[in-house]
Amino acid sequence: MALWWACSWTTSFVVNQILPAVPFCASPVQAYFWRDAKSGAEVDLVLVDSEDRAVAVEVKASTSVSLGDISGITAFAARRQMVAGYVVFGGDRCVHLADNVWGIPLGRFF
Repeated sequence: MALWWACSWTTSFVVNQILPAVPFCASPVQAYFWRDAKSGAEVDLVLVDSEDRAVAVEVKASTSVSLGDISGITAFAARRQMVAGYVVFGGDRCVHLADNVWGIPLGRFF
């Protein structure tokens, strides 16, 4: 079970590792939090470049990931085209979760 403060800290850490790289992208990139008003599904970070290519990043404070952890990414992908989705988690190896959706260990950010 993840504690609320662990989720908050982990999400903040991951977002703060990614956002400083945005100005160095070849084309302008917008970064935002996404939430579907009807279902409540959400994605912690969405990056969209000037060619409308979207990448969704979800952060989980757990040591494992499953298909249930990509529900926000799946909801986002159902509403717009998505290049890739990533779930950052506390595990120790990359995990293929679905088409263009991968679990990435938090340790890869260090």
